[in-house]
Amino acid sequence: MNVDQLMERCQRDHSSARSSGQNAERLAEEEEEAEAPWSGMDGTTRMNVCQRVLIICILILLPGTGRELTSTANAAPSKSKWTRTIVKEKPIDLSLPRMVLKHGRFFVVLDPAGMISGDGKAGYGLYADDTRFLSEWDVRFNNDSLVLLNADVSESFAGHFLYGNKPSKNLPEQSIMLQRDIVLCDGMTERWILRNFNNFSAHVTMHLKVGCDFKDMFQVRGWKRAVSGKILNRRFSSTGAIFTYEGVDRKQMGTTVRIGGAQSSGAEDQESFVVTLPPRGSQAIEFSVLPRIAGRFTLNHTSYRMQLEKATSAFRTWLGEAATISSDNASLNRIVSTSLRDLYMLRQETPGGTCIAAGLPWYGVAFGRDQCITALQTLRIVPSLSKEVIQVLASYQGKKHDAFTEEEPGKIMHELRTGEMARAREIPFIPYYGTVDATPLWLLLIGQYLDATGDKVTVEKLWANICAALDFLDRSAGDGYLAYGGRGALSNQGWKDSQDSISYHDGKLARAPIKLCEVQGYLYAAWIASARVASKLGHNDISEKLIQKAQALKVRFNKDFWMPGQHYVPIAIDGDGKQCDVVSSNAGHLLSTGILESDHALEIADRIMQPDMFSGWGIRTLSEKEARYNPMSYHNGSVWPHDNAMIAAGFASLGQTGKTNAVLSALLSVAEKQPDMRLPELFCGFSPKQFEDPVHYPVSCTPQAWAAGSVIQMVGACLDLRGAEGSSPPVLSNVLPSAKRSSPPVPGANALPAASGQLRIGGFLYSGHKYDIEVKEIDGAVKSAVTPHLQ
Repeated sequence: MNVDQLMERCQRDHSSARSSGQNAERLAEEEEEAEAPWSGMDGTTRMNVCQRVLIICILILLPGTGRELTSTANAAPSKSKWTRTIVKEKPIDLSLPRMVLKHGRFFVVLDPAGMISGDGKAGYGLYADDTRFLSEWDVRFNNDSLVLLNADVSESFAGHFLYGNKPSKNLPEQSIMLQRDIVLCDGMTERWILRNFNNFSAHVTMHLKVGCDFKDMFQVRGWKRAVSGKILNRRFSSTGAIFTYEGVDRKQMGTTVRIGGAQSSGAEDQESFVVTLPPRGSQAIEFSVLPRIAGRFTLNHTSYRMQLEKATSAFRTWLGEAATISSDNASLNRIVSTSLRDLYMLRQETPGGTCIAAGLPWYGVAFGRDQCITALQTLRIVPSLSKEVIQVLASYQGKKHDAFTEEEPGKIMHELRTGEMARAREIPFIPYYGTVDATPLWLLLIGQYLDATGDKVTVEKLWANICAALDFLDRSAGDGYLAYGGRGALSNQGWKDSQDSISYHDGKLARAPIKLCEVQGYLYAAWIASARVASKLGHNDISEKLIQKAQALKVRFNKDFWMPGQHYVPIAIDGDGKQCDVVSSNAGHLLSTGILESDHALEIADRIMQPDMFSGWGIRTLSEKEARYNPMSYHNGSVWPHDNAMIAAGFASLGQTGKTNAVLSALLSVAEKQPDMRLPELFCGFSPKQFEDPVHYPVSCTPQAWAAGSVIQMVGACLDLRGAEGSSPPVLSNVLPSAKRSSPPVPGANALPAASGQLRIGGFLYSGHKYDIEVKEIDGAVKSAVTPHLQ
């Protein structure tokens, strides 16, 4: 759906109170104490506005961005009036090239030259808590642009850029070098090193244009607000600049720019430096950009070197706690290394704990589904990440009924935003709970976490949350299946959440309420996993009831969801009980859940690797034979790495590691053809016969959490090392001796990943213990060794 299609219009009461100059003065005083020499900063007196206003919340649903709430038509009526309207709004261009750095709560989106251009066309800026704290940061040399010679953002939290000057009357081309080093840690710190390669002194003027608009991420992406906050103060000086802003929620925010190593002639919108460089000489200038939100976080200035050391140390500490994966395949090693760095990069704080952001730059926030899947993918390698996900989602678990946010007691959230528009309840992502699968996935994650770690202490503390989630599922699956919609749904609430992703073979869209096939598999697996948890915690009666419910669901599912003529499972069952009879990738998610009868599982595994589904680069989301197939669509023919990884793990659970290897090999080829060797969020579903290289999907997020987790999941799947110690019976019969489930894992036959003759995992987590696993191919035979991991 694009901006010319049906949108939602929300009329509701909204009280907006803007504080007087007292609050501005209070923030000014805080800035004075922390950021001398800007003493004596006065607040700007403003009139109080305290009246009811009409807030028109316009959702810009961009092509290919299915994550946003596309409708509230499914929600129960509230006191607010809900109507529909057609709107036209020009969004930013999400497909423009960009570079992204991130650390903790901060991330910066840079243009191809490494700048934050202030034209507003691409959403470039420095962000924290869904707010743009820096909307322009543009460096010029003698009033001219610089020539970018090199850019490196591979460190993820630090970037390095090299520029040369353009020729002028007094300076030869590229005789002056500017090295810009940026690090994100406590805000953004930047270091310039100007170097003169001439044999004479050079007098140069550097201009830094600075802008701060404090826009909410939704505003940046095109939302139109009836009322916005106001800039209270905007001041440039010889040692920096300061901006303060107050939102309609009365929260004050600020950005302080501090300069070290040079004096600026502060102007209306820029800092200017006249620098004299001796022959073959150099000069360094440093900048600190310190965002502030009153009552949330404050930052203090330190040097570039200290910030880089702090960020690097934090990353090394985190990485040191993770398992290591190495092979004799250099490409695989690099892709795994990048994936682990991306997972660290995407960690960030929320008021409820540390989360994994879904993807950059537009989804740098917590999602329920994305976090659970990423944690499941990486549990045996980075268990601390799974623990964080479990806990942060528990902290936002639903406690009440709220039609605006679709919150219900026990429900796990879909999306959390913390910007001004969320705080003012102009949008429902505070958090928003409109998802059908986050709750069962969360329960499944808890079960697998307990199996892998043996961490009963953490899980016992969450027992009340687990029971609340199980109660929610019981209420939601009252007719036997989990469903969503029912009152003219305009959005889908499974992972394929674009409006046109659920259809029939003839191309018509499904009628709500919709019962997605994979969600029923998640429900089955959640009940089985929760039964194990209940048993380990001594709640045997609850465990038995959960197993009974799961068994009944399995029988019912294999009867209602099977398409005998196609030897496959439909993507969903609609509100009339009719099968949405398309061949899609969704069925592949069922392979590892245990809900399928064994013969059905094998037939699905064979069907999904046929040429209409497997493109050669990966498994498509929808078969070429379906009416809605479009290789350039978001969900109807594209290829998603996480989708493939979940299916590949399912192949391994059936003992079909050859298929797992085929998928991994295809996706490794895709990653090798990316400039940064990252797997993108998705790419187009064309085959290698049609195009020599994978076809880029323009607004794909990079990095993206479950794309980063995909290679890790598939490597483990190839080795048959997903771990089945908590299953009854084990999901993988060849992983463990049946009588000794606490024994170390045993790799399956022919278990090496594609194009590898040797692979080692150091510190693989299994039943609360860590093991080193080494697999080699020797004279055509695969041999393995499993030994206790020594810290």
